[in-house]
Amino acid sequence: MNKHTLKGPEYDTYRVTNPSGSPLRYARGRKVLVDFGYGIDRELFQPHPAIVLGDFKETLVVVPTNTDDGTVFHGDVKKAIIRIPSDNTQPFGHQPIFPKNTIINLHQIRHISKNRIQKDLYCNVKDYIVPNNVIDELNRYLPYPALQYGDHLMQVIMVKLAHLYSPDLLHQIKRLSDQMKSLTSQLSILTAQLETIKQTATGSNSQNELP
Repeated sequence: MNKHTLKGPEYDTYRVTNPSGSPLRYARGRKVLVDFGYGIDRELFQPHPAIVLGDFKETLVVVPTNTDDGTVFHGDVKKAIIRIPSDNTQPFGHQPIFPKNTIINLHQIRHISKNRIQKDLYCNVKDYIVPNNVIDELNRYLPYPALQYGDHLMQVIMVKLAHLYSPDLLHQIKRLSDQMKSLTSQLSILTAQLETIKQTATGSNSQNELP
């Protein structure tokens, strides 16, 4: 357990496995299998798939996932998870992103060494379109329906993260969106008024040109 700790024999020994000698990089939304090691109490531990939120030279920020076994969550935890149905029923030849119904644990975000990655799962949750019923369920916990039908999972995760850890940001986005709608409406009215003025002016000029 202690070999990678500050005084361990393998401390600061990140393994570069890219043939070019450069650090392996993982795009946001990439799924990887991570060995989360040992945990206590409600911590998620041992190997689990995870979704990459941020990539640094030797470390990743990931959100762990686990198979949805139907566990009922309450309180803050219920607001911090996303239940995703399997896409294993897609047409033949489709590589499922979630072979089983899955829970995304936004309350257990981790900053890990890339040495914890056991396997690249070679898929990205940006390719997973969240079902409409899941969008409706998640919007129930947001201050307004910020999620839209057709959003991919990475968009949904980022909105949920903003709601959980930076709620003021969602309110600012809502205010800006409302302001944009108001300005667009005003612009439409002014455009119509301008067109009316042009038509009136054209009619007046035509009358003035009569002999």
